[in-house]
Amino acid sequence: MRFLAKTIAAGAIGVSALMAAHSGANVAHAADVANAVDTSDLVAVTLTIANKTWTAHLANNATTQELLKRFPVTIQMNEFGGFEKSYYFNDSLPQDVTPPGYVNIGEITLYGPHYLVLFYKSFDNSYAYTRLGQVDNVAGLVEALGQGNVSVTWDKAK
Repeated sequence: MRFLAKTIAAGAIGVSALMAAHSGANVAHAADVANAVDTSDLVAVTLTIANKTWTAHLANNATTQELLKRFPVTIQMNEFGGFEKSYYFNDSLPQDVTPPGYVNIGEITLYGPHYLVLFYKSFDNSYAYTRLGQVDNVAGLVEALGQGNVSVTWDKAK
């Protein structure tokens, strides 16, 4: 599958735009959508919340490789700020922090070396993250995440 997006370059906000373009989400910065990228370079994972499963694609980088070593895992993701769910890993993951910018519903990031973050609102953001990937189709995701903390099972896609 090919789609329009900026190439996955080290430290590029293009990862966010790439994932947004792949998911059909609104890409905030048109400049991020420029070149054709092959999704075979991405890693497919699943997220299961209350017996409903979503597929996401993550950039194939050091952070993702370390994260995958923990899969399958069911974690209690905590509500934060009315826009994200997060989970704190005791041991750190490698970072490749990008400048602040727009985040999309279904975007998956690492905040600092410990927090896995799943966004359920799109907005301009002033925090810097290691951008990992994007849920492919966010239909029903906001409702499944609901209010408060939520149990999420992460696994490698079969």
